[in-house]
Amino acid sequence: MTHYSRVLLLGAVCLAAASGATITVQNASFETANALDQPCSGLNCNFNQGDVPGWTKAGTGGSWQTGNNTVYFDFLPDGNFTAYLNTGALRQTTSEVVQLGLVYVLQVDIGHRKGYTPTGGAALKIGDTLISAIGSVAAEGGWSTYTAFYEALAGDVGKSISIELFSFTESELVQQGNFDNVRLSSEIPVPIDPEVPPLPNAVPEPGTVSLIGLGVASVVWKRRQ
Repeated sequence: MTHYSRVLLLGAVCLAAASGATITVQNASFETANALDQPCSGLNCNFNQGDVPGWTKAGTGGSWQTGNNTVYFDFLPDGNFTAYLNTGALRQTTSEVVQLGLVYVLQVDIGHRKGYTPTGGAALKIGDTLISAIGSVAAEGGWSTYTAFYEALAGDVGKSISIELFSFTESELVQQGNFDNVRLSSEIPVPIDPEVPPLPNAVPEPGTVSLIGLGVASVVWKRRQ
């Protein structure tokens, strides 16, 4: 199994946090912005085309206060501001470095602006290696959480931990990547061994009891037939 497959497996079925720590992301919800010098449709809607505090920008984009309206999105995940990119990337290197025995989890909410093709993506960067965040494209006007998992390798200990948000180029002229609520954490994984049976005296959870009940009822019904 490749390391990438192990990371996906860990994130999907085997990760239980024994302890965890939040890694600081500067301006994680983009509520800090430079002067918003361009108006947009709707109440309290303004944006700029410039630097995003806490992030290094390459390409075109900036900060955006979408206002108290639903012209562009049905809701915002966190706060009143977002970051947007028409092309290019936003990058941030954290103050943390890779430590052996930890799993790093990046989560980013990526939006789908109404009337636009959504082209946003995100990645966790370990040294020079990018680990793409996986998620489903949001419905128009909505947001979807994208997640990247990375299980630390001995060869990566001490390497930098960075975040990349990007807008890839499509053929459509009306396109944009929209970002909010960036979260990064480190966790100690507790692997769950599927070959180890539950303890004999373990009490089933309510959902499990219901399933058992349905199974018993099915057997009784079949016997009556």
